[in-house]
Amino acid sequence: MHRGRIIRGKAALSINGWTNTWTGAASNTRLSTQERFHHIKHLPAVPSEELAALLRQHDIYITASERDPCSNSLVEALACGLPAVYLNDGGHPEIVGLGGLPFEKREDIPGQLERLATHYPQFQRLICIPTIEEIAKTYLHVMKQMLEIIPKTTRMEADSATAESLVPPSTA
Repeated sequence: MHRGRIIRGKAALSINGWTNTWTGAASNTRLSTQERFHHIKHLPAVPSEELAALLRQHDIYITASERDPCSNSLVEALACGLPAVYLNDGGHPEIVGLGGLPFEKREDIPGQLERLATHYPQFQRLICIPTIEEIAKTYLHVMKQMLEIIPKTTRMEADSATAESLVPPSTA
């Protein structure tokens, strides 16, 4: 892959942050990712200051983390302009929005990568990272909705119980 344009047949994959070994199919030997796959490069974990520069050298971000409410690396990849192929789980769909494609099982990944590569400029334009102000407004809106849902009497009972627990016991 070349930054900004994807060339068929020239794709490479970089894995950042974890190491893995694979068992050789013909023998019981353990092979590193680099030894087994010629177009996959394993990169060691890097400090977050270096992550943006590393991400900008790539075209697509893939994440398969499960039950991840808000992946910092996914947010950073999107902020660097990388559309994402992501496991349809946790907070990924909400974070990525229209800036990528989900997958349910690993067999779906090649097809989703092909779709994303075919329409790469469109997906890149659809990446939308909300500002901290937008996030704060969303949280405030949700809290206001919750206050409308909780019956007023329940809130008053809770306030009364809290107030009673704050009064020190009598020492008489």
